[in-house]
Amino acid sequence: MSDEKFDGSDDDDYSGSKDTRNGSSVGGTFLGFTLNGYKGVTLPTTDIPTITLDGTSPEVFFRDFVSKRKPCIINGHPALKDDTPWRDQFTYNKLVACAGTDVVQVEKRLTVSETFGQNRTAERQIEMSVQEFLDCVCDGKAGKRKRESTNKCTMDGLNGENLYLSTQSHEDDDEYPHPFSAPCRQMMEKGWIPMKPDLAGGLILQSCNLWMGRSRDGSSSGLHHDYHDNLYVLVRGKKRFRLFSPDQAENLATNGIIDRVYFNGRISYVDAETRADGRPIDFSGDEDGDEDDFSATNEESTNQDVIIGKGFDYVSSGEEEDENIDWEANAEDNFDDEMSVAGDDLEQDDNKNISNGADTRDDDKPVDSFSRIDFTSKDRCAILNEFPNFAKCTECILEVEAGQMLYLPCGWFHEVTSFSEKANSSSTEDDAMKNCHIAVNYWFHPPDNLNDETRPYSSNFWGKYLDEVMDKSKRKKE
Repeated sequence: MSDEKFDGSDDDDYSGSKDTRNGSSVGGTFLGFTLNGYKGVTLPTTDIPTITLDGTSPEVFFRDFVSKRKPCIINGHPALKDDTPWRDQFTYNKLVACAGTDVVQVEKRLTVSETFGQNRTAERQIEMSVQEFLDCVCDGKAGKRKRESTNKCTMDGLNGENLYLSTQSHEDDDEYPHPFSAPCRQMMEKGWIPMKPDLAGGLILQSCNLWMGRSRDGSSSGLHHDYHDNLYVLVRGKKRFRLFSPDQAENLATNGIIDRVYFNGRISYVDAETRADGRPIDFSGDEDGDEDDFSATNEESTNQDVIIGKGFDYVSSGEEEDENIDWEANAEDNFDDEMSVAGDDLEQDDNKNISNGADTRDDDKPVDSFSRIDFTSKDRCAILNEFPNFAKCTECILEVEAGQMLYLPCGWFHEVTSFSEKANSSSTEDDAMKNCHIAVNYWFHPPDNLNDETRPYSSNFWGKYLDEVMDKSKRKKE
């Protein structure tokens, strides 16, 4: 695939002939071919360049990377007020001051050898305040605080390396949840981090999250893809990424059955279908609905309501809902792991809508967008024996350091290994966060009009939705 731009019109949504390679499978059962219309850059025909933030305008960034669906490493962070370094914003004292008592959902792995990204069952998620979480994962002064406290983390004897703060769920009755999760929302409202980095240009924000943990030897996210374009700001530590381009999706043994891969890399799954920009297809299956009205729900033909939550799109209603529609699985994005889970029957799974604080599921259904290929427990020969189509895949491994960002378009598969700062780094004895890895990510709805940086979406759906979210947030404060 060349680095030329491609037409992002609706006519291209379904272009590309039916792939002749083997399709997805579950439990070794062949599930047929997939339609892969991806038109962006691919591995190994493209490199992953490193660019400098200074001097790179939003227009150039869109032209050279967004429109081509091309990842890149970026030296530098978005400018903050008074030129404060991002690292200085994410200190123990600042996080406690702005959001210390706010309750967050923290992923909990059962052993240090497990990958994060497991389903958020009751045993794999814990609720605690931001300060309690910091006391569990930090060292130095924070470690002394932990010994003096009586929080749940200490009482349970949890290992800080088994905890990971990432995406947050929202309340059941919150129809328009705020795109910033705690503590990023509090930091944004204080002006400590930007609402949207200037580099993003016309891309529409989907969510912003803090990713924080502690891992001396490296913790893996598991191989998966995201549903949104990602700008990943690494504040502390190091991340190693194993990447595969979206054209290889059908060879990467996803848990879900791939419906299609759109020209921009957006992957849609059977029973969780969306359009190229992630908008839900109306419930009758007709793709000619009202493209500009995010509240249009085809109410004349169904009793369902579309609830477009922070990080996921899903159908939520009472007892009349269609058992065959699963919106949650197609929308929750995690750069290192995902909270959402796939399922076929909404009526029988009351915990499917990630709500009421934690997503405490009793079952262990796999997430559509995750791969069954496990790089942490198997060597390449064992992987090829179990997944022979993996031999057709080309990977790229890169590292992102503190002070850098990574742009990763939707649909690019990645396994992320996170490392805390080393003892010989610039951290001091008084630095409570010295053993942590910290990142902030901005997700943007995948653009589907790739030849126009001034209007990167064919519909105003997401723009209107974000306006409604922010208007509601403003009204709550008044």
